[in-house]
Amino acid sequence: MFRRQRYSQHNRQLPSVAGLRPQITRKFLIEHIQSANWQRQGTTDTTAPDFRFGSNQDFWHTMIRARQAALNWVELRHFQIVDWFPRTPGLYHTHKAQEQRMLAEQYVNEENGILFYDPHGKGHMINGGIGSVRFKPIVIQGEDCWLCTATSDEICHSGVPLAIPNYLMRNIDLTKSDLHTVLGQVKFLPEFLEHHFYHMSSRIPQIYVLVDRIGKTNSGRRFSVEITPMVFFEGGNRMGLESSENVTYVRCRANSLDELDQAVNWLQWYTNRYNGEIITDFDQQRPLFADVPFSLQNIMDGKIDRYRLRSYHIEHADIICDKVEQIHTEVATMSTIKVDFGDGNIFHGDVVVAEKIKNSFNKADKASVPNDLKDSLKQLAVAVGRMSEALPKDLAKEAARDLETLTTEATSAKPRRQWWELSIEGLKKAAQNVEEIGAPVIKLASAIAAILSGLQ
Repeated sequence: MFRRQRYSQHNRQLPSVAGLRPQITRKFLIEHIQSANWQRQGTTDTTAPDFRFGSNQDFWHTMIRARQAALNWVELRHFQIVDWFPRTPGLYHTHKAQEQRMLAEQYVNEENGILFYDPHGKGHMINGGIGSVRFKPIVIQGEDCWLCTATSDEICHSGVPLAIPNYLMRNIDLTKSDLHTVLGQVKFLPEFLEHHFYHMSSRIPQIYVLVDRIGKTNSGRRFSVEITPMVFFEGGNRMGLESSENVTYVRCRANSLDELDQAVNWLQWYTNRYNGEIITDFDQQRPLFADVPFSLQNIMDGKIDRYRLRSYHIEHADIICDKVEQIHTEVATMSTIKVDFGDGNIFHGDVVVAEKIKNSFNKADKASVPNDLKDSLKQLAVAVGRMSEALPKDLAKEAARDLETLTTEATSAKPRRQWWELSIEGLKKAAQNVEEIGAPVIKLASAIAAILSGLQ
């Protein structure tokens, strides 16, 4: 079994390597590429029963061992929350994964008083369901949501997958180890080619809990949640490793950037030591290995190197690539809407961006403010909409938030100068990225600043 106590605060940073057999290589890469599926919209069986859980084991026992085909609303009591995600949610709690972790105990070595797994043991641990990844927010039902984990045992890869809307995420302090009660609805994702890979499928449905309410239960002393970043790399068989296809991983605390940076440095050093090339990464938020062939960013963007994937002799490699591209197109289509302001002023944008801009336009239109301010705010909303089409997604979202804040302050009874000034500066900064398209935004923002200054 997994023995947490053998890893001291010092040696949890030390990486080790697992040589993979061809079949395990194929399984590992398919599991990694399957991450694209988390962007899709899930469904809920509203006729399914509701449950309350106090541990990871209880949740997954209901999902897997009790063969409960569907859940509806669930409450998770006294769980820690991290913005990391299990690499293979639920796998850790299957019988096969438990057997793999037990087999790993046969490959324990000791060096300088420190116990650790050799490459064979590490391979069994990977099959035992360990591993953590981190994603950027995804859009669910028109709302930015963060893929997180609720865990009762201070380990990320054994926890329960969550999708937390941004408005709830703002109230969670990830630097602490607080306990929370979570209420949400279980969402089941469409399958990802399971019928093609049934022989290597864990038969665990891809699910997450879409969080509706979350509250801190206490701030008692807890250990930080442990994550397990890992990378797949090629090379090494000519440098002392048994296999040319290997995975190396480390353990560190989820709320420590210093430990994460050390982990990244160790993984890079370890790979370089064996003259290897990193093929997969684990962090889309801080993409320190962003240029690797199968980075999470590439997968989420629908960009899969077909030739590279075929080189691993993966059955149906082209079908996998087609599916990832299809998911990207599906998500892009669902997350883009048309907004018509009237008078021929139309723009297409991300759902979240478009809704904020549209709401800002409508708020200005209905506000009881001087006509020159009202007209300028409405024109600014139109200009920001056009500008957002030319901006990268992240900058477009920032611009939409700045417009929302500016409109809220400008139409309030007592506009707060520090807030509207900050929003105007943000809009001007975004406009500088797109030159001519951004020029009307700069002009209108300056005019609004002059009007608001005059009113005060």
